[in-house]
Amino acid sequence: MIYLEGKAVDDCLEMLDLLVTTELVGKAETATEKERVRQHPKLAKHSATLAAAVETLLEVTEYGEELRLDQVWEAIDAIVPRRELREAVAAVTEMVPPPDADADGEMRALLASRIATVSGFLKTLTTVIEFGANAEGTRALAAMKQLPRLLDGRTKKVTEADIDPELVTGSWKRLVFKSLPNGSTVDKNAYTMCVLTQFHRHLKRRDVYAEASARWRDPRGQLLDGAKWEAAKGPALVDLQLPEDPGRLLAEHARVLHLALNDVAGRAGQDGVDVSVDGEGRLHVAKLAALPEPLSLIDLRKRVLAMLPRVDLPELLLEVMGRVPEFEAAFTSVAGGVSKLADFHVSVAACLTAQALNIGYAPVVKAGTPALERGRLSHVVQNYLSAETYTLANGPLIDEQGKIGFAQALGGGLVAAIDGMRFVVPVPSIYTRPNKKFFGRSRGVTWLNMINDRGVGLGAKVVTGAVRDSLHMIDVAFRRDGGPRPEVLVTDTGSYSDVVFGLVHLLGMQYRPALADIPDQKGWRIQDADYGSLSRFARGKIDLEKDQAALERHPARRGVDLHL
Repeated sequence: MIYLEGKAVDDCLEMLDLLVTTELVGKAETATEKERVRQHPKLAKHSATLAAAVETLLEVTEYGEELRLDQVWEAIDAIVPRRELREAVAAVTEMVPPPDADADGEMRALLASRIATVSGFLKTLTTVIEFGANAEGTRALAAMKQLPRLLDGRTKKVTEADIDPELVTGSWKRLVFKSLPNGSTVDKNAYTMCVLTQFHRHLKRRDVYAEASARWRDPRGQLLDGAKWEAAKGPALVDLQLPEDPGRLLAEHARVLHLALNDVAGRAGQDGVDVSVDGEGRLHVAKLAALPEPLSLIDLRKRVLAMLPRVDLPELLLEVMGRVPEFEAAFTSVAGGVSKLADFHVSVAACLTAQALNIGYAPVVKAGTPALERGRLSHVVQNYLSAETYTLANGPLIDEQGKIGFAQALGGGLVAAIDGMRFVVPVPSIYTRPNKKFFGRSRGVTWLNMINDRGVGLGAKVVTGAVRDSLHMIDVAFRRDGGPRPEVLVTDTGSYSDVVFGLVHLLGMQYRPALADIPDQKGWRIQDADYGSLSRFARGKIDLEKDQAALERHPARRGVDLHL
């Protein structure tokens, strides 16, 4: 029940995140951008009219002699009629936000008009989920708890005494504080959206959290302190092979970073290294061009395809079982016993074929052959095929793959890549999550799979929805079915996280995500050194002494967190 409660809270908060991100903010930003594009021709026309009038005004005032007002207007009217000038001023005033408005004013105005999307959700959110907050999120949480009373249909008149004015900043002030026909001095729809967007921002940063949730809980809630931390510090540092004083370790990392920046700066611009830094300090790396296939490779591919025999999948499985006896032996019963059925390997091969091809069991059933009778196959599926036996059977195949000479020539199995595939789940399940971008109106899961430089299918994990797979990536690396533990992990941008860099390092591996948005990344340095063209890129300065002093004020974070 506790587990299901946590999943239900996760579902609810992920639905809130989805509503705010896609249905509210996303659509409001899109509509605002479309409206700006639609108004641009009209705005450009009236702006040109005003520019012509102002240019004429500047010209006549530069004559060096005093002019009467009617003379100035006469010069302007000769260029732009006064009627057109009034129309241009009125149009530009309507389309251009006031000088004190911020860039999000139009988008926030659209948000206030979409209150019906979340009003029913907000009336019960804080009453059925117990939230907590730190000092940064306390005010937003308190205002969020007051929203059900404001959204009650019986509350007609809302004044400043009913809200928290400190939360209303920027362009929200113009939208929230206004006189309405019913006597209210506060637009409760605009105020509701103001509170919701701030609550959502604090929730994403975990300044507001739900203790019953697994994903949205307080990340500081399980930090050890005092005597508990002193008792756990020694074993934790020993297990992670870290010194209690991180000074020497940080100095080594500073040296490695210094050498890496010098190395990249020295090779930038050389033949075959197309790396550049623009004037704003953004790093640009050219795409890798595919190498042309040599004629020898094309000939080799034809020869190999000609030599490969045409076999059915069941025959291939039976051959593998003959060469790798541990594969068949891994399929034990639910009680752990080894099957004594005659031709058990034939039944297993038939069941695996039916599941792999998703064709059902009718095509592999053969009356008169005991190993392929429907009853035998049903018995094998129910008692011998499970996630646990698949994992045990995959291990010997991975080890056998590693013994192949060609696989060994490709690498030592120490460089691994982890990526995910997303699937829509058509049936209701508590293990799925909604995501409009990937699953439309349905719900789905993500299947993470691990490969290395010797083979594929080393390990896998199913995660709900389309969450960022940073920490799940570490699970897959340590819960692989076989093969050596990788020394280098390669992922796509979706797994990128600063904290994951530290975690993977503490676990004795290197983390190398392929960043798709590398021009948007800011480079950091520790030493004050000249890195050539990379000096503009590494414009961020890390002050290790300041960071260490800040962390030492929190004893619970001195060990692992300081090294992170």
